[in-house]
Amino acid sequence: MRPSDDSRDKVTVFVLAKRDHRRHVDLIERVQAEKGEARRARGMAQLAADLRRHMQAEHSALIGHLLADSTARPLARALVAEQQRLTRLVSDLPCRADDELELALALSTYRAAFLEYVRFEEEELYPAAMLALGRERCERLANEYRSATAEPLDYMLAR
Repeated sequence: MRPSDDSRDKVTVFVLAKRDHRRHVDLIERVQAEKGEARRARGMAQLAADLRRHMQAEHSALIGHLLADSTARPLARALVAEQQRLTRLVSDLPCRADDELELALALSTYRAAFLEYVRFEEEELYPAAMLALGRERCERLANEYRSATAEPLDYMLAR
């Protein structure tokens, strides 16, 4: 017997964003393991595109709402700053590296920064946002997030 819609937990914007975080970490790890230069270059481009897609979804579904709330505003501003830092890091990743150590270090640095970003969002921002916005509103924002991420994910298709 299937539970009714009322008895199931509804998905919030945060559940969807956390799924994206896990997918992005998987992509980073696949790029780190890649040995072919052409495939690695494609992976680097996919990292940048995936990060941009995730950030656009967060901006369209969440950040404006958080900036409008005085209690969540400082965290939202910190998130925007962290997103800008990640954007710089991913854009600085070398597509070609004569020095494999340089490439490995750049990817490790990006991975560590992304994991810190995930920790901040999931442990600090999302709980505060849930309190500020309320569960029902966060469930509605999941639809906005889904709409913003509706484009196919190239890296998932490239497996």
